Amino acid sequence: MLEPQPGERILELGPGTGYYTGTIAEAVAPIGEVHAVDVQRPMVADLRARLRDRDHDIVVPIHGDGRALPYPADSFDAAYLVLVLGEIPDQERALAELERVLKPGGRLVVGESLPDPHFVTRETLQERAERQGFRFDDEIGTRGSYVARLAVPPSMDAG
Repeated sequence: MLEPQPGERILELGPGTGYYTGTIAEAVAPIGEVHAVDVQRPMVADLRARLRDRDHDIVVPIHGDGRALPYPADSFDAAYLVLVLGEIPDQERALAELERVLKPGGRLVVGESLPDPHFVTRETLQERAERQGFRFDDEIGTRGSYVARLAVPPSMDAG
């Protein structure tokens, strides 16, 4: 659903131990970047150590909060978060930040699954994301386990 391309700059929010990080890094290599932002310092340190062992120098682990991302507007081609949105106390603020740092036409992929106690339904995700300017694009899965792709509308002056 993310469809990462070589050379893209991608943001991963809440990478934890980096389950998806290496795969995405390989997809954007050799000149792309993956910025992996986690609010938990131990997770960032663990991810740095794991990546050092795997020689993934295009991954940038960052300690940060999804509600206040340390990047300028229009910094990324795509972003993703898997089983993370429900953990964020202010999900709409996090979605607004993701919309801000994504380029016009950028993609956001959100994965959710039960029995996660912080599960965000697809309907709730769509409602909150659309309030922040995203357009719902596609989804796969079931009511209890899905991956959804949202998009930042293209810039009006991009024609």
